[in-house]
Formats: sequence, structure tokens, C-alpha cells
Amino acid sequence: MKTGYLAAAAILAVLFAASAEAQSGNVPIPRDRVYVGVMAPVAQTPTPLERGLGMRLDIIQFNNLVTSELGGASKLASLQKLGAGYPILSLALVQPHAGLHGTITNNDAGLAQKPDDYYREWAQAIKAYGKPMLLRWGVEMNEANFPWCVANSPRCVDPNTGERQVPADFVQAWRHVHDIFTAEGATNVSWVWCPSADPRSRIDPDYDALQSMYPGDAYVDWTCLDVYNKPAMTHEWLSFGQVLDRPMARILSFAPNKPMIIGETNTQTDPSDPNRRAQWFADAFGAEIPKHPQIRAVVIWQQDRSNTLTLPAMRRIDWMVEDDGPALSALRGALGNGAYRLAPLGQ
Repeated sequence: MKTGYLAAAAILAVLFAASAEAQSGNVPIPRDRVYVGVMAPVAQTPTPLERGLGMRLDIIQFNNLVTSELGGASKLASLQKLGAGYPILSLALVQPHAGLHGTITNNDAGLAQKPDDYYREWAQAIKAYGKPMLLRWGVEMNEANFPWCVANSPRCVDPNTGERQVPADFVQAWRHVHDIFTAEGATNVSWVWCPSADPRSRIDPDYDALQSMYPGDAYVDWTCLDVYNKPAMTHEWLSFGQVLDRPMARILSFAPNKPMIIGETNTQTDPSDPNRRAQWFADAFGAEIPKHPQIRAVVIWQQDRSNTLTLPAMRRIDWMVEDDGPALSALRGALGNGAYRLAPLGQ
């Protein structure tokens, strides 16, 4: 779940254990456990959630444009600051306000710079940074929320050209950006394809269109899903499995051999039952995630309530975990599951 264009860029920093096997793009895939992370607005080590859990998490995710959030620092300096202490940094990036047709044709109409130049600068910075990275480009393209969306909705038009955007446009834009990174020698990137799991979507309720949005095995290293329980929006309470199962089965039907990351997950609270959120986390992390061998990493989505670049405070607080005692306790207990084996904080 995201708001506005700020969610177009997300930064993930991943600390993998030594017992992992290499993946194309030089990012290792954990084979003996599932890695856990948290979204954080800037590099804070440890994060508030880590302090609350008393555990060292594997992934730190950043969902804002890093150079803006770091006071206009250069792209390379942003990566160096965000990645401090983490051997693997992963950037999920879309050029703000850009549509798919402009990305493909390198048309800078209405943009600060040409798309090719924008991505070339990022590729050069990532290459200079030098460490293995995950890149989550064009997230939740199957929803009608962002300028790069290709859902069957009148909202999915190129903001600069007004042209309707279709799945083939997304695939072509993805490959175009991928090829720029390859040409620049940024081969330390592994590419993460991340649609949204929304079981009450009126746009593609059976996820039939996902395969047409998939760039192909040669262009994707990890598949991904963003998984949320949003009763305030869907008017019903859904377990992690109820949100995950159908889209995951659909993805496995055409990309069965790719590792999967849950790029974002969380649940809203139930005002009538404060403990229900805690049980959701206990079930998701204690039972649902470990039973899927394809899931090799999961990130808890949060927002720092002091971050004025994101959600209004009233909505922001609903997604925080470290401030919710029962949820934090349930998550701590579930992460004691042998599937995760997180180190105590400070080790």
C-alpha cells in the first residue's frame, strides 16, 4: 500500500546470512531460512521495530525517493548512506511522474529530464556503489494507483501523452530500463517484479492479466507480492493466506522457478477487537509464510509518523507495529519460528 508518487521509489537494504546460494545479479537467495525486513523512511540502525523486537532484521526497505529524503544528496551518496552496515542494498525505482510510453520512447515531455538519462544516472551510481542490489521497478502495476499502471482502468494512461497503457507497454518499459542498466555495466542488480495481491480487486479479480505483465524469466530474478489486510477499505477481515494464495498460485503457474519476496505486508487494526491484529501477525509469520518454500523474504511495511512526506498522521499510525504492544509481542513470538532464525539485536 502506498500513496502518491513518493511510493514510486523504494529502497531495500538486505543483510543475508553466509549460508545462502548465489542468484543471478549477484544477490544471494536464502535456502535455509526466510529473511525478514521492515520499511523505514531513512537509514536508522537499529530501526525502532528492531529495538522493539530485540532482533536484528535482515532487510531495511525505503519507500521514498532517496535523494529527496536525504536532503538532495547525490544518488551514490544516498546509496552509501542508506547501505551503511548492510552488504546488500536494493533499489526499487520508477521515475516520478513518468508514464510508460515516455519511458519507452525516451520522451521527456513534462519531465525534469529524459527517462534514459534518469535511469542511466541511477545505473552508474549503482555500479559505482558496487554491492549486490535488488531493484523493485514499477511496483503494483496491476492496480490503478500509479502513473505506470496497466490495469484495465481508465486511470491507467500515460500522464504526459494521455495514451492508454496496456501490459505490453509495461513489459517493454521494464525491458528498456533493464537494458540500460545492463549497458551501463550495473550487473550487480537483481530485478524484482512486484504486483499487488488484492482479492477484492474489481480490475482483475482472478489475476488473469498478471502473466501478460510479466517481463520474462530472462528479465526477472525474483517475483514478489504486496500483501495487505485492509478492512477499512474492503469491509472484511482477511487473513494473510486469503490475500496471498490466489495471486501466488497464478504467478507460480508461469514463473515457478523464481524465488519470491513479500515486498510489503501489514494489517490494519480491528477497533472492535484490539487483539485481532496480533493474531493476524502470529498466523502470517508463524504458519502461512513458512509453509511456502518459494517465499524467501518478507518485508513489514510501516511509515514513520514524523515523516511528513508520506501519509497523514491519522492514517500513518494505523500501520505502525512497534507502537502496538500485542502485535509486537505476537510478531516477536512468531519470528522465533525456526524458519527465520534472526539474531538477537547487537549480535
